[in-house]
Amino acid sequence: MLKKLKTDGSALLKIVASEHLRLIQGNEQPVLLVEEVIPKLEELELRNLGDMDQFPPDLFQHIKVFALSGGSPSSLFPFVRRFYNLERLEFSYFHFKHLVPCKGDTGTLPPIRNLKLVSARNLEHIWRKDSELDHLLSNLQTLTVQQCDDWINIRVFSSSLQNLTILNVSFCKMMTNLVTPSVLKNLVQLTTIKVEDCTKMTEIVGNEGDCHQTIVVSKLKCLQLCNLKSLTSFCPWYYNFEFPCLEELVVEYCPRLKIFSEGVLSTPQLRRIKQSSYLEKWSWTSDLNTTIQQLYTEKDGLYGPCDYNISDTFPESIEIWTRNPQEILGFKNLSSLQFYKCSSLKYIFTPSMLLSLNRLRRIEVEECSSMKQVVREEEEAMTHKFTFLSLRFVTIESCSNLTNFHWGSQALEFPELSNIRIAECPKMTAFSSSVSRESGDASESVVGEGGIYDNTATFFSNKVSLVFNIYPHNLFHIFF
Repeated sequence: MLKKLKTDGSALLKIVASEHLRLIQGNEQPVLLVEEVIPKLEELELRNLGDMDQFPPDLFQHIKVFALSGGSPSSLFPFVRRFYNLERLEFSYFHFKHLVPCKGDTGTLPPIRNLKLVSARNLEHIWRKDSELDHLLSNLQTLTVQQCDDWINIRVFSSSLQNLTILNVSFCKMMTNLVTPSVLKNLVQLTTIKVEDCTKMTEIVGNEGDCHQTIVVSKLKCLQLCNLKSLTSFCPWYYNFEFPCLEELVVEYCPRLKIFSEGVLSTPQLRRIKQSSYLEKWSWTSDLNTTIQQLYTEKDGLYGPCDYNISDTFPESIEIWTRNPQEILGFKNLSSLQFYKCSSLKYIFTPSMLLSLNRLRRIEVEECSSMKQVVREEEEAMTHKFTFLSLRFVTIESCSNLTNFHWGSQALEFPELSNIRIAECPKMTAFSSSVSRESGDASESVVGEGGIYDNTATFFSNKVSLVFNIYPHNLFHIFF
């Protein structure tokens, strides 16, 4: 019995129309018994919604999981109300400002328990402030939001999310905080919060006045804060927090986290902070705030055991890098370097520095406005090539003056490189530029799927995100 169907919206409509016509005309046996098979489906995944009004009204009565990618937002809810038994709803690649409209003919919607939003452009809030429909998600238990770059924060009113137990948010670039105190108070069933890779998030709980109130998060057991480059505290305001059930706290790659909360803090069940999602590394010193402060001072667990973040918003890191990069490069297990808003750096590495980076697996460079190259040869080379021995991932985003990854006369080797992501670098004309020591002339080479080729045009425009996937078992070289 068919339980799951994945197809295009228009293709499904054609199948239904065609089979219906065959039945009416009494022709040959239909290929797909629409009236028997589709009503028994439990999972339906569609690309491009299209005109769904043409489907028979009772065709999807047993659907429990509905995933939709692309289409018109205006037709979402009139179609979703057909799913009387819907439990999980997933939207991806939509263009709308508010998921739930202020008013409109939505009809009676099913009690959705799980909602997932992925890459919803222009989505700022789940619903409008004046929405009359905030009760629609009152049964929601799990909310997952990924790659919604314009999403500001969770805005709810009354008891809209009173049954929410799990909240997952990741890769939402515009979020500076997750919730307000009044929203957090209403999440009375919440057991898990996980926030990852939101680069502008400075706090989890924002301010809305009256800072001296006590906020009790009665059922929260697990809190995970991972790769939040700008996070300075869970809440920088003088609210008092009580977490009577909090048992697991993961803090990973949060280099500017100085304190958990400024107000009175109660965590009677918490005995340690986990410093990695995957490794068994823990820390604890008398209480939560003291432990966070100690980790920040030691520059240890808040980076993760093999990670270092350098940024203008963390002045000490820039000072160390400018004074003597070897203080950072000397870490034995250094596997990841992140450069974020380093306005004074015109380049990151000289070739000789690469000798200290045998275990480096990832480089991320973002919003470094003065940077022109990542690797630049300024000293006379003692060898004909340099090697990023373990480097697998390169990410460069929003570097307005970057022209090349490498500038120099020697060769770079990347024997393990598997992924390159470059976005919003309008002046980048080539991955590498070779310079003749004798003539001083420069030529440019671009890395592509077919190898390396010359290019003089702008390679990465400010509207293009380019990802190369290179199989690591093939030795990868860049020669000049």
